[in-house]
Amino acid sequence: MAYVNQGTGAPRSTAVQEALARVGIKVTLKAGEADTYYSQYIGIPSSVKNNKLGIMDAGWGADFPTSVGFWYSIEHGKAKYPNGTSNYVNLDDQKVNGLLDQSNSAPKDQWNTIGRQVDDTIMDDAVYVPVMWTKSVYWRNARLTNVYSTNFFGLYDWVNIGTTDGA
Repeated sequence: MAYVNQGTGAPRSTAVQEALARVGIKVTLKAGEADTYYSQYIGIPSSVKNNKLGIMDAGWGADFPTSVGFWYSIEHGKAKYPNGTSNYVNLDDQKVNGLLDQSNSAPKDQWNTIGRQVDDTIMDDAVYVPVMWTKSVYWRNARLTNVYSTNFFGLYDWVNIGTTDGA
C-alpha cells in the first residue's frame, strides 16, 4: 500500500493495514515522498508495477459537478498515460469508458442516471474504495455577505461572495 510520507499518511495507512489484518489480509506499507507521490510514484504505471502497489492512498476532487468531471481523469481508459496519469489503477474498462463517453454527450437530464451507472460499475469491481471523507471547518469574517457552500464541492462559492462595506 502506497501512502504519502507526510501528515496523516502514515497513521491512516497503518489503520488500513491493521483493519485488513483482522480479516487475514497482509498489507506491506510503502511510503512515497510528498513532492513526487502523485507525479512519479503512483502516477506512473511502470512505478506502480515495479513497486508492486496494489492499494494506493489518494485523494480526488471533481473538476466540475458531473460524473465526467469527477470520474473521467481517474477511470477512463483514454486518461491513461505512461509518463503520468491520474488513472492510478490503470483502468480501461469498456463499460466504464462507454458510460463516461455517453454521459459526456448526453442531455443534462440524463447525467444523474448515467452517473449512477458509472458509480455502480466502479463500486461493483471495488476499483476505488472510499475510506475517508475529509471535511474542513471554514471561518469567515463577519463582513462577508452571500456566503454559501456548494452542494457538489462543499466549498465556498467564491464568485458570489461580497462584503458589507463594499471593500
